Amino acid sequence: MQSLTMAPPFPQGNDQKALSAGEKKKATMILWGVVFAIDIVVIAAYFWLVLVPGWDPTLTLVPLLGVSMITGLFFAWQKRKIDRET
Repeated sequence: MQSLTMAPPFPQGNDQKALSAGEKKKATMILWGVVFAIDIVVIAAYFWLVLVPGWDPTLTLVPLLGVSMITGLFFAWQKRKIDRET
Protein backbone atom coordinates (compact mmCIF):
# COMPACT_ATOMS: atom_id res chain seq x y z
CA MET A 1 0.00 0.00 0.00
CA GLN A 2 1.09 3.52 -0.70
CA SER A 3 1.43 6.10 1.98
CA LEU A 4 -0.57 9.23 1.26
CA THR A 5 1.17 12.44 2.29
CA MET A 6 0.33 16.00 1.53
CA ALA A 7 2.62 17.94 -0.75
CA PRO A 8 4.08 21.18 0.59
CA PRO A 9 2.11 24.27 -0.43
CA PHE A 10 4.98 25.60 -2.54
CA PRO A 11 7.61 23.37 -4.11
CA GLN A 12 11.04 23.86 -2.58
CA GLY A 13 13.50 25.76 -4.73
CA ASN A 14 10.80 27.40 -6.83
CA ASP A 15 10.89 30.88 -5.30
CA GLN A 16 8.65 33.37 -7.01
CA LYS A 17 10.26 36.61 -8.07
CA ALA A 18 8.76 39.88 -6.95
CA LEU A 19 6.52 41.69 -9.40
CA SER A 20 7.82 44.95 -10.79
CA ALA A 21 5.68 48.08 -10.74
CA GLY A 22 4.81 47.61 -14.41
CA GLU A 23 3.80 43.99 -13.90
CA LYS A 24 1.63 44.97 -10.93
CA LYS A 25 -0.06 47.67 -13.00
CA LYS A 26 -0.68 45.23 -15.86
CA ALA A 27 -2.07 42.57 -13.49
CA THR A 28 -4.36 45.15 -11.88
CA MET A 29 -5.64 46.34 -15.26
CA ILE A 30 -6.34 42.75 -16.34
CA LEU A 31 -8.17 42.18 -13.06
CA TRP A 32 -10.29 45.31 -13.63
CA GLY A 33 -11.11 44.06 -17.12
CA VAL A 34 -12.18 40.62 -15.88
CA VAL A 35 -14.42 42.02 -13.14
CA PHE A 36 -15.89 44.60 -15.54
CA ALA A 37 -16.61 41.93 -18.16
CA ILE A 38 -18.35 39.67 -15.61
CA ASP A 39 -20.49 42.57 -14.39
CA ILE A 40 -21.43 43.58 -17.95
CA VAL A 41 -22.57 40.03 -18.75
CA VAL A 42 -24.62 39.83 -15.55
CA ILE A 43 -26.25 43.21 -16.16
CA ALA A 44 -27.08 42.22 -19.74
CA ALA A 45 -28.60 38.97 -18.47
CA TYR A 46 -30.67 40.95 -15.97
CA PHE A 47 -32.10 43.22 -18.66
CA TRP A 48 -32.74 40.28 -20.96
CA LEU A 49 -34.60 38.36 -18.22
CA VAL A 50 -36.68 41.41 -17.33
CA LEU A 51 -37.50 42.57 -20.86
CA VAL A 52 -37.81 39.35 -22.91
CA PRO A 53 -39.47 36.71 -20.70
CA GLY A 54 -40.95 39.41 -18.43
CA TRP A 55 -39.56 38.33 -15.06
CA ASP A 56 -40.23 40.47 -12.01
CA PRO A 57 -37.48 43.16 -11.89
CA THR A 58 -37.23 43.15 -8.09
CA LEU A 59 -36.90 39.38 -7.85
CA THR A 60 -34.35 39.30 -10.67
CA LEU A 61 -32.29 41.96 -8.87
CA VAL A 62 -31.38 39.53 -6.06
CA PRO A 63 -29.02 37.31 -8.13
CA LEU A 64 -27.57 40.46 -9.74
CA LEU A 65 -26.63 41.82 -6.32
CA GLY A 66 -25.26 38.43 -5.27
CA VAL A 67 -22.98 38.20 -8.29
CA SER A 68 -21.88 41.80 -7.79
CA MET A 69 -20.89 41.03 -4.20
CA ILE A 70 -19.00 37.91 -5.29
CA THR A 71 -17.09 39.79 -7.99
CA GLY A 72 -16.26 42.50 -5.44
CA LEU A 73 -14.83 39.89 -3.08
CA PHE A 74 -12.94 38.29 -5.97
CA PHE A 75 -11.46 41.66 -6.88
CA ALA A 76 -10.38 42.36 -3.30
CA TRP A 77 -8.81 38.89 -2.97
CA GLN A 78 -6.88 39.14 -6.23
CA LYS A 79 -5.83 42.76 -5.60
CA ARG A 80 -4.48 41.78 -2.18
CA LYS A 81 -2.61 38.91 -3.81
CA ILE A 82 -1.08 41.26 -6.40
CA ASP A 83 -0.09 43.84 -3.79
CA ARG A 84 1.44 41.22 -1.49
CA GLU A 85 3.90 40.07 -4.16
CA THR A 86 6.65 42.57 -3.44
